[in-house]
Amino acid sequence: MVAATKVKRANILTALIASLGGLVFGYDSGAMSGALLFLKKAFHLTVFQREAMTSIVIIGAMVGSLFTGYLADRFGRRTALLLAASGAILFALGTGFSPNYALFLLFRFLVGVMVGMIVIAAPMYISESSRTRSRGGASSTFQLAVAIGLSASYWGDFFYAKSGNWHGMFGIAAIPAFIFGLLVLFLPDTPRWYFMRGMHAKGEAALGRLYDDSELRGEVTRITTELESTKTLDTGSYRDLLKPGVRVALGFGILFTVFQQFGGINTVTYYSPTVFKLAGFGTSDSILITAATGIITVLATVLGISMVDRVGRRRLIFISLSGMGLAMFLLGLAFQIGPRTSGMSVVTIGSVVLYHVSFSSGMGLMGWVLIPEIFSNRLRARGQSVTRLTNWIANFVVTISFLSVVQAAGAAKTFWIFTAIIIVAFLFMLKMVPETKNRPLESIEKYWEDGRKWTDDTVSMAVEGSKL
Repeated sequence: MVAATKVKRANILTALIASLGGLVFGYDSGAMSGALLFLKKAFHLTVFQREAMTSIVIIGAMVGSLFTGYLADRFGRRTALLLAASGAILFALGTGFSPNYALFLLFRFLVGVMVGMIVIAAPMYISESSRTRSRGGASSTFQLAVAIGLSASYWGDFFYAKSGNWHGMFGIAAIPAFIFGLLVLFLPDTPRWYFMRGMHAKGEAALGRLYDDSELRGEVTRITTELESTKTLDTGSYRDLLKPGVRVALGFGILFTVFQQFGGINTVTYYSPTVFKLAGFGTSDSILITAATGIITVLATVLGISMVDRVGRRRLIFISLSGMGLAMFLLGLAFQIGPRTSGMSVVTIGSVVLYHVSFSSGMGLMGWVLIPEIFSNRLRARGQSVTRLTNWIANFVVTISFLSVVQAAGAAKTFWIFTAIIIVAFLFMLKMVPETKNRPLESIEKYWEDGRKWTDDTVSMAVEGSKL
């Protein structure tokens, strides 16, 4: 009999393997930050071309987001992950060996399509393959992998900085993609997907890897009851997302992801070395400082993971937004006074570090934990496709315009705009975000259907946490 007192080894391994998709995402996202300084010279880029080169991967991710929900529902979450890993290997190598600007854009676009698939299918896989009481920590491992991938890309950029070898900065992204794809081969699909497709024996076998014998029957009953209540074992449609109750959850998910991006995270992710250069640091020093912040980001993510199932989602979000807002305000202040003024360079570095720590331990985690939780089993794939597409659109808007806005309005005002947006986000979360800690996925679904009210007493702490 499987021990019931600890999270199953299979549960841990499943979450870790699926979360490696975040490693692929993180590396592909971060590699551009340092490489951009060398690509500018290699291809003689204008400001707009640099923005286009940085944001083209986001356009690809939008495309990936459009069809991954259908693909994951029709052929399985595991199949979607395998296809994404295979493509990421090929297109990372294509990017690294691109001889000109046009081919570079093409391969970065295709990398983006694969990234768009991963960031939908991997969190969905983890959420559907995790035990209720450890789901937050398990889902958070994806953000940890993203942070590790970002940190690795920064150090990769630093390693190649002396030679200016941007080819290597992108080409080695094929390594984490290969490892990820190889390990996914050893995973089954998610229990909930098997039940959705009517493969009950496989569904029970997959659940049996995660639950004690005494718990297994109750979990099977919970999932099948929820699916039967929809009067179909087939998957939902995008139109179903607009039904009463569901559309409120969808609206919340969309605005949550928009605030993630409009809070400025990818200006820090993609343009950190550029910001440090504006502050007066040299090229190598700018990349080194960025690499150092990557390590701090990983540690902050570990801290957030250790807290998400104890402190709760709401509190982490509010702490995170507070730190992000303060960081953006101080960054604007540093550039207003003059980042090269004595002492202000320290404020610039400190503000970027504070922002990374705050985002990675809260808002960054919640995108992978909270969003998969708010949709029903039938609509999770479609709901995540829509919210993730919105996330990529917001990401694109910020990334394609950041350098131009800095050029037009100045760095200080740009960072203060982000500060104002973060304040609005705080007020929105205060009103709308539920506490889902220790709640079964089916209970969270009912919360939205019942007008944002908890109608069961599964976890009294969730009600208390929602009053924060």
